[in-house]
Amino acid sequence: MLNQKGFVFEVTIFVVAAVCLFSAVFMGLVVFNTRTSRRISYSAIAFYAADGGMERAVYYLRQDPDADWSNDGADPLFNESGYRVRTYGASKNSVKVESLGTFQGVQRKIYSEITNFDAVFTSTLFSGSYIGIEGNADVEGNAVASDTIYISGSASVETPQAHTNVPLPELTDPGYYINKAVANKMNGNSGAGGNYFQGGSPVFSSLNGVIFIDKNPDGSPANINISANISTDVAWADSTFLIIYGNLIISGNVNFRGLLYVTGDLQIVGNVETRGPLIAGSISKVSGSTDLHCWSNPAYEDPHGFQSGVMAIKWMELAP
Repeated sequence: MLNQKGFVFEVTIFVVAAVCLFSAVFMGLVVFNTRTSRRISYSAIAFYAADGGMERAVYYLRQDPDADWSNDGADPLFNESGYRVRTYGASKNSVKVESLGTFQGVQRKIYSEITNFDAVFTSTLFSGSYIGIEGNADVEGNAVASDTIYISGSASVETPQAHTNVPLPELTDPGYYINKAVANKMNGNSGAGGNYFQGGSPVFSSLNGVIFIDKNPDGSPANINISANISTDVAWADSTFLIIYGNLIISGNVNFRGLLYVTGDLQIVGNVETRGPLIAGSISKVSGSTDLHCWSNPAYEDPHGFQSGVMAIKWMELAP
């Protein structure tokens, strides 16, 4: 009987000890998870603070993009909670921004590159790399290039602006223009696809309304040549968009009025006259009896679905 009582006592002690041990482990896990959860929460709040600082920086730059793209006012930090913004690497139309968010000692940092696309849609020529102008070409208004502008022969450019560091703006809503191109039954293309093409060699009787030439079915860039005697009717001058995902050569007798957007290389040769912004990834040749005019048109200065104005074109998180 005594041995049984001693055994029961030992078992009771073991159970109590085990319960205490498991309770201690459980409480430790609860405390650890609580601290981890709290730190994750603090980290999220610090990230939101950094993002708020970035948004405020973009707002200031959009309101008053001065020559140095400075932003000295965006620096509120209260009780270790808030953000600090730093701008650096400023050049014409481009600046780097870092925003450091802090909350309860936890920090998160965001980096972004801000670009001003305003010059793109108010220019006669815009290139996301370089421009080559030669022969008897005459360019009225601005010729803007992210890199170098080469001018030779008797070519004339009213206002060349090189090394702007502004990339080719992206078309962020291609579906909008594809739908309009499909609905456009002019230019000798009255089929089901209207004026929407996937590469190939489309033929046009005129250049009116929205025309969208997409990449080839295999994903390679389209290579388009427009060389006939062809023009844009005056009645359609305010609403003509020629969009090409690839390369374009314009030659022959062409009179185009509207916005031209080419993701690849653009060449303009022959007897060509244009009114409106000609925008391309590169413009390797403008030559011949080419007469290019600027045109102030609200539809082209702020077109739907393009990157425009002051905005972030690159974003990433950095170690604080």
